[in-house]
Amino acid sequence: MKSICPEVDFTVERCYLDGTLVLRTVFHTAQGEVELTDALALEPGAGERPGGGRRGQPARPGQWPAADLRRGRGHRDVHRPRRHDPQLHPRVRPDLRRAAPQVPEADRTIADTAEGWRSWGRQHAYNGIYAEHVRRSALVVQGMTYRPSGAVVASVTTSLPEKLGGDRNYDYRYVWVRDFSLTLRALWRTACYDEVQRQFAWLGRAMGRIDEEPVPIMYGVLGERDLTEHRLDQLAGYRDSPPVMIGNDAWRQRQTDIFGEALDAAWLMRDRLEPLEPDVYHLLRSLADKAERDWKLPDAGMWGERGIERHHVSSKVQCWSALDRAVRFGERLGQPQDVARWAAARDEVRAEVLQRGWSDRLGAYTGSFESDDLDASVLVMPLVGFLPADDERMRSTVRAVEAQLSHDGLLRRWNGDPAGFLICSFWLVCCLALAGERDRAHELFDALAGRVNDLGLFAEQVDPSTGEQLGNFPQAFSHIGLINAAGVLSDVEQNPGLGRRGMPPGYFTPTPR
Repeated sequence: MKSICPEVDFTVERCYLDGTLVLRTVFHTAQGEVELTDALALEPGAGERPGGGRRGQPARPGQWPAADLRRGRGHRDVHRPRRHDPQLHPRVRPDLRRAAPQVPEADRTIADTAEGWRSWGRQHAYNGIYAEHVRRSALVVQGMTYRPSGAVVASVTTSLPEKLGGDRNYDYRYVWVRDFSLTLRALWRTACYDEVQRQFAWLGRAMGRIDEEPVPIMYGVLGERDLTEHRLDQLAGYRDSPPVMIGNDAWRQRQTDIFGEALDAAWLMRDRLEPLEPDVYHLLRSLADKAERDWKLPDAGMWGERGIERHHVSSKVQCWSALDRAVRFGERLGQPQDVARWAAARDEVRAEVLQRGWSDRLGAYTGSFESDDLDASVLVMPLVGFLPADDERMRSTVRAVEAQLSHDGLLRRWNGDPAGFLICSFWLVCCLALAGERDRAHELFDALAGRVNDLGLFAEQVDPSTGEQLGNFPQAFSHIGLINAAGVLSDVEQNPGLGRRGMPPGYFTPTPR
């Protein structure tokens, strides 16, 4: 196991330099102390140019020292080899004829990198409440951006377990279309408008032309589509929790909620996208048509159930969202007959969800049609404007979800989920705030924000009993959830009646056709 630490007993203090992702670690021993500063260096001189640090610039996903950052230990190898593997550790003699690479001067490089981050921060303003939390999470999301393409990965690690000793170990170094909408909302909240345009350009390139073929739900950072899963059995796994995976077979799934997430993001950012570029126009129109055709099909749902498809309520709601946003775009996206067709399908989806998604026995909307199983994904209903947060049935649903799935403020996705899923907990914050329960919403937000590690970082899940962070790390989904929840709280503080309008912030426009 590789490590950088004293050979004698020591304690550690860690922090990021203010406004940066430059990490400073101080080791304290009985004999004295030593300071270690490390960072993913920006290109030389980046800190001297306006916005020089605007991409965060990891060369490829997976370069954060994840185990070190989360667990507070000095090691860098998350998955140690069980035996020598020539593919992982080639024993190649160095070419002595090759000139040694020029080594940059360390202090200048660190200073440039820190200034690059601060330069990025100065260009992006957030004027709402919880500003320090939001700024930190925005930096984390920016640090998870793959600079050559502009894609934001779900996480920069693979196979950190959702449960120690379990087998739910996945590779998250990819870009989910679902995350795309939430990422854009977070970037919009923090005034990262140039990033919004880069993100849409990336999505257009990755998705390309969509006709009758299935729409991929996720991509590699350069738009790769075949993400076939492979086990690396020569690796022991994090804290001896195999398997270690490369690739993610979720790319094969049908998840119809992605239509809504993409069109929702486009509607939110519409002022930045006008006039619609031809590729963006074709993409959004095709997604609306796919939502109209495919909303009746079962799918794997937003949690990516493997081996089974259901009629997930949240997927139907997002198909409704896709059609609703297409109708709002109106003739900018289609002819009058297209808009009428989308509107008719939108109304049909809504009627089906209201009838088949409701359980009289539970007094709640459930995870799938004709089911009595609760699922936290239904909390998106008021967040996309499907129902007002203070609707009687929505209030009842929130109460039921809290009663059955919440523990110490952490919301599990379903009964049996091993830990609290942070973005679901932040969705609950939003629902409470929009329903007028502002004090409870603030209390829950404060409790969740206090779950970060000493560097202000979130994993995907938190064990409600031990407080241990679980899953791949750091997790964009969790930090995006914090940013968007802080934004909703800010909006509600300014306009307490917001939730009664039945539409979340950013959508106040003329009534759709």
